Amino acid sequence: MKKIISLLLTCLLFISMSLSIQAQTTEEHQSKRYIIKGDVIVDTDTDKKYGSPHKFDEDGKKVKASLEEFRDVLNEKDKTDKAKEKEEKEKKEKKDEEINSINEFGLVSPMINIQKSYEETSSTTYWGDSFHISAWLSCPSGGTDCTIESSVGWSVSEEFGVNVESGWKDYIKAGVSFSWNTTVTRGTVYTIPLEPGKAGRIRFMPLSNVTYGNYLETMDGIVIYDESIRAQSPASVPMTGEPDGWYYVEYY
Repeated sequence: MKKIISLLLTCLLFISMSLSIQAQTTEEHQSKRYIIKGDVIVDTDTDKKYGSPHKFDEDGKKVKASLEEFRDVLNEKDKTDKAKEKEEKEKKEKKDEEINSINEFGLVSPMINIQKSYEETSSTTYWGDSFHISAWLSCPSGGTDCTIESSVGWSVSEEFGVNVESGWKDYIKAGVSFSWNTTVTRGTVYTIPLEPGKAGRIRFMPLSNVTYGNYLETMDGIVIYDESIRAQSPASVPMTGEPDGWYYVEYY
């Protein structure tokens, strides 16, 4: 009898712990900006609704992804964007201070034989800001799926941090660990099905390769200027060379 009671208590404890973990996981997801409600992802900041996410696999083929995967990508992007905004603000303030200092005191003497370079310390990928690439389409109720078609000819371009001067860009591009794309353009139509009774348009969230490092100026082997850098280049799909990223529907 004692063994039966012990077994029952163990089962109850296991069920209780499982429900607690599940509730904690659900609460964690629901406390973030993007949450799943039914068959759509809701942006709790804007109340916009998204769905039908598609991406490219390793072979460059279009595949449909789950709402859970795309929700996690959106929440991770939101977190990264906040950190990036703070970093860019700090760099701008530092740059303004340097400009004010130069304007006030001037340069000590003209610099000759200055060597310029970029040293990358790390690289990663980043999901850029999305934009719509089709017109709105309303699919009549009671019929079959409609098809939304994207426009063509749009591009995704390189981006540099607010502290990067135009004369540094070539040194940065030459010093990165990946193949740098200045601009990547969509040349073919992209289609996504739209369910009957819904209205929507296609949005695209581009993927970029990001480099972190330092722009350096040296004279006689001595570093006389050192600036931390963040810059990004649009990623392209293998085989096709077109913009890589997420295609999805924004519902009206």
